[in-house]
Amino acid sequence: MEIRQIQYFLSIVETGSFSAAADEHYISQSSLSKKIIALEKELGVPLFDRSKRKVFLTGAGEAFVEHAHKINVAYKAMVVDLNGYKSDTDTFAIAAIPVITQYEITTYIAQFRESYPDIHFTLEEIDGINILPALEERRFDLAFTRHNFLDHEKFTSLEIRKDKLLVVVSQKNQHATRSSISIKELSNDNFIVFDMNPRYSIQVTVK
Repeated sequence: MEIRQIQYFLSIVETGSFSAAADEHYISQSSLSKKIIALEKELGVPLFDRSKRKVFLTGAGEAFVEHAHKINVAYKAMVVDLNGYKSDTDTFAIAAIPVITQYEITTYIAQFRESYPDIHFTLEEIDGINILPALEERRFDLAFTRHNFLDHEKFTSLEIRKDKLLVVVSQKNQHATRSSISIKELSNDNFIVFDMNPRYSIQVTVK
C-alpha cells in the first residue's frame, strides 16, 4: 500500500469523481484508476460502486475512509517530525521533465553548483504529471516542467523557455499546404505522441 493510493482514494471521496481527483493530482484518470484497483486488490474488497454515473463508496469503502484519514494525517505528521532530524548540510533537490539537455538547463545547473559548491545537490528526471505531487510532498525544492502541469495558485513559476508546438504531416496530407491550424481541426486525425494530454495550446504551426 502506497501513501499516494490513500491520497488518491481520499480525493475521489472528496471530489465525487475519478476524473476530478485525477485533475487534482495532475495524473491521468487511467493511472489513478489503476492505483485504486491495485489498492482494492490488496485490501480484498471493492471500495467504490462504479455501476452508476457518479461513483459511490461501498460499505467497505465507508469503513476504509476513517482509516485512510488517519493514515494520511499520520504520514504528514511524520514528514514534519523527521524534518527536524535532517542533516545540517544544506541540500537542494530538483525535479525535471526529460528535457534538461535540449533546453540548456544543464548550463544553469552547472552555474549554480559553481556558485554554491557546499550545497548537496540532487537532480531527478521524472514525468511531468508526477512533478507537482512530488513538490507537494516536499521531495523536491524546485522543478523544471511545462506550464500545462502548473497550479499557479499553489506554486510560483518563472518562464525560462518557450516552445512552439508543431504538427508534422506527409506532403500528401490534406493539411500539408497550411501555414497554421488549430488542434480542433485535427480532432479526427491520428497522432503519435508521448502521452495523451488534452491541455496543449490551441494554435499549431504546420511545417
